[in-house]
Amino acid sequence: MQAYDAGELRVLVPGSRTGGDFSVVELKEMPGYRTPPHMHPSMDESFYVLEGTLEINLAGTVHRMPPGSFVHVPRGTPHAQGAADGQPVRMLAWLSPGGFEAFFTDRVELARTVQRGDAGFQPRMIEIVDRYGDWLQPAELPAGPQP
Repeated sequence: MQAYDAGELRVLVPGSRTGGDFSVVELKEMPGYRTPPHMHPSMDESFYVLEGTLEINLAGTVHRMPPGSFVHVPRGTPHAQGAADGQPVRMLAWLSPGGFEAFFTDRVELARTVQRGDAGFQPRMIEIVDRYGDWLQPAELPAGPQP
């Protein structure tokens, strides 16, 4: 596993090995980390929870997902996720098509030089997000039922 600003990452199946059809990464997100609301306009994303509990706000509905849970996030669906409690959450993420795993490896490189909370982190993180604008865009989450 390689450290990045949200926790740890391992690229299990890069898109280059699947002809770009999909990629699979293992993520360990630390307690307190939450993705900002976002969507993937040209990519489907699925999570399988291995350890901990994932809390995902999927299009305005919050789901708490224990180990063994699976959730599919169709392209264009607003969502945000993170550990549900004070424990890390470890999960597999399937990304289709493949290629977006490079976003995470760029964050690994960022973490080697600057940490979340340091003055230079935010501008550099914005540069990374902008680099993947075709894959990742900010989104509004509608109000909806909570757990």
